Amino acid sequence: MTPPQVSPGTVVAFTDVMCGWSTLAFHRFYQAREAAGLEDRLTLDPQLFLLEDVNRMALNTKIIEGEKPVVGALAEELGFKPWQRDPSEYPVTSLPANEAVHAAKEQSARAAEQLDMALRLGFWRDSRCISMRHEILDIATDCDRSM
Repeated sequence: MTPPQVSPGTVVAFTDVMCGWSTLAFHRFYQAREAAGLEDRLTLDPQLFLLEDVNRMALNTKIIEGEKPVVGALAEELGFKPWQRDPSEYPVTSLPANEAVHAAKEQSARAAEQLDMALRLGFWRDSRCISMRHEILDIATDCDRSM
């Protein structure tokens, strides 16, 4: 396997939009980057893959909902909440959301960063079914970065 080509000033992270632990890590990265005044010099490049492929099963409430109070307690400002919608609306895949972030990279690294975090919060905080195209598009509408 050929290692990815990483530009100077870029941090590459292999993750899934529905991973709470990487959501916390990204949040802390953005906080530290801002505190250090490196927003114009350091970018995060999420290389997204499917947790369901690794776990060999669809994402479900049993796996993820148990993590929410634990991960959420480490960054209460993110406002993670238990799933608020009907259980039948729970996303079973992150594929469309992950693909949307990769597509946003075609605009810019910042656009990808913003959409990635918006999708994460849409799921972890707002109970959005990010498996659905209309939810992804609604979330993307609120993103303003295309630099």
